[in-house]
Amino acid sequence: MVFFENENTLFNVKGYLTKPEFTRSTRTHITIIVNNRMIKNSKIINAVVDGYKTYLPIGKYPIVFIKIDMDPLLIDVNIHPQKLEVKFTEQRLLVRLISDTINDRLKSLLLIPEIKEKKPEPYKYDKLNLVSNDSEPSLVKEDFVAFIDEKVKSKKTFSNVDDKEKNKKIPMMEYIGQYLGTYLIAQNEEGLFLIDQHAAAERIRYENYYKAMSTIDIINQELIIPITLDLSNNEVIALTDKMSKLEPLGVKAIINKYNGIDITHVPTWFNEGFERIYTEEIIKYILDGKDVTLGDIRDSLAKNLSCKHSIKANKYINLNEINKLLFDLERCDNPYTCPHGRPVIIKFTQNDVEKMFKRVM
Repeated sequence: MVFFENENTLFNVKGYLTKPEFTRSTRTHITIIVNNRMIKNSKIINAVVDGYKTYLPIGKYPIVFIKIDMDPLLIDVNIHPQKLEVKFTEQRLLVRLISDTINDRLKSLLLIPEIKEKKPEPYKYDKLNLVSNDSEPSLVKEDFVAFIDEKVKSKKTFSNVDDKEKNKKIPMMEYIGQYLGTYLIAQNEEGLFLIDQHAAAERIRYENYYKAMSTIDIINQELIIPITLDLSNNEVIALTDKMSKLEPLGVKAIINKYNGIDITHVPTWFNEGFERIYTEEIIKYILDGKDVTLGDIRDSLAKNLSCKHSIKANKYINLNEINKLLFDLERCDNPYTCPHGRPVIIKFTQNDVEKMFKRVM
């Protein structure tokens, strides 16, 4: 597990997290400790999961131990008979601190999974015995808290991570071929690499779209000929009530004389020739969307657009396209997974390959 720590004016958080290749099917392996007491809080769990956004597939969750130190006056423990569930006075600040800290820590790691001939035995979590068996089930075992504090004494921050690990997310590789028009094959002194070209293109486009939509002042441009949307009367009525969700995304719309919807402005980051396709995708999401934040809209739109307009599997691409793909991938914040959490690149060490061919034991 990997150590992390961060703080703001009100909270100090520290603990350990697993790399994205180690997951569970439920959230029950996210352990929260506040002022040496184990607690439950769905917002904190969601913040941890949000920190892993786009690193994990849907339905998979990380293993995380997080210890939060804070002023007791900022906690309300009187909402649960056993004081397991608590509320925080400044919960928004804590949630942001946790999700940002975990996401930043993941960005600092090399996360290319190695394919081993034999999988390790599953970890037995019942051996930790974190909760005491006395009348206070919410109390954390003192030895576990001591263990956390002992470990962090020599690791106050993760700023001392090796420069090579921090700055080089993908190693230098020599491209040597393509398999099934889907997987790029590369090698270096560390071993053999397979790169999913569609997943790589998705990741690149996702980050480009998300950053473009997250710009504080999104620049848009007026269309010479407005885009008239093909919507039903009910959809027009529904969209009229949701016009306010369009402008933060750089889209402006008006109701035309036929009681239809005309798109008059689109963001400058829209690719030329894709204005209608992109706009329809945004409109579709807003019409289908529930009570979601602007961040949720941006994330979902970026995922949808990146998937539909990326290099597909079973398509052979030329060397120039391959070089551009690898160049752009290296500059991604997270070059290791597609926006849906699937691996972009996997690694076989020389030892792994030679073991499979029985050259070494």
